[in-house]
Amino acid sequence: MPNILNITARFYPVRILALIRNEIDMDVVVENKSSEVCWAETAVFLPKELSLSSEKKLAAGRLRVGIIPPNEKATTRCKIYANSQTDPGTYKINLVGYAYDKNGIVLNKDEAKTELRCVRVGEK
Repeated sequence: MPNILNITARFYPVRILALIRNEIDMDVVVENKSSEVCWAETAVFLPKELSLSSEKKLAAGRLRVGIIPPNEKATTRCKIYANSQTDPGTYKINLVGYAYDKNGIVLNKDEAKTELRCVRVGEK
């Protein structure tokens, strides 16, 4: 079956700070390239130095994207957290999107990878 999803991610701000507690927003954009309505969700997998929770280490989670009409996009947002043990560098984030039909059956899945830069305070 051809791939019916296209997943991209954007960060606000575009980089996270190293060695201090801080957070950024990640927008996940899912495009339905099919001619049918689908329901979508995206799994997010972070490296161990980052977290989806401000209170504990949480390296994986699911984002409910919702119902996407044919040939349209939907966006959902989550926060990514760094802490005092997050070193400067580039961190790889894996995204796996799932498309479901009206009966809740998985129609398709798509994988995407993105990178998040982590810099010291004052670096660009």
